Amino acid sequence: APVAAAARPTTAQLADEGLDDPRARTLPRRHRLRIGLLSDWVRGSKACTGGGRCERFHFAPLMIEIGYQAQILRRFMIRPSIAFGGNVANTRNAMPLVLQQNIFAGYQGALLGAAAGYSHILPFPTTINATDGHMGLAQPGFVANHVVSGELSLTTRFADRSSLFFAVRLGGMKTHLMHLDIDKHRWFFILGFNAGWYIDLGRGRRRRPQTP
Repeated sequence: APVAAAARPTTAQLADEGLDDPRARTLPRRHRLRIGLLSDWVRGSKACTGGGRCERFHFAPLMIEIGYQAQILRRFMIRPSIAFGGNVANTRNAMPLVLQQNIFAGYQGALLGAAAGYSHILPFPTTINATDGHMGLAQPGFVANHVVSGELSLTTRFADRSSLFFAVRLGGMKTHLMHLDIDKHRWFFILGFNAGWYIDLGRGRRRRPQTP
């Protein structure tokens, strides 16, 4: 008579023995360090010469971001972070360096995440109407920048205690725009990209796996 194949252990049985089921995605740890690159883009105002040559200005900081993410109620997270870097767009003479503070909260599953948050962007030192020193046009300055945005993310396990993440942010930035004869408060669309690593902090409690 044929011999029946041994039954494969269930996820619960493996967990009872202190083992992880490679077939299942585990929920994130309760406490994680987040390190990555953050890039934002804002399409700003433009300036023209007397001869009709015009240039559209953009604000695009590229920063290193460090954050702490706490997992609450299994799939709800809150994450404060801070980022620092430089402006790589054609307004870098007016706003060369950037400090950004963020706080996001929302859903975080084993693979996908969705959150909403607030950011404060501080370019410094800000020199209104600065030029590149080579007959360039005057560049705008953004002052008092408040951002409200949404974030969609994808997280995948990379090693035993770390994960890779990729995220995109869409939102609006309220700023005080000063450029030539412009001096007003207005909203701009802002687009952001974020990628990097999560590092598990502490031993933590074992989270129940989420079956695919």
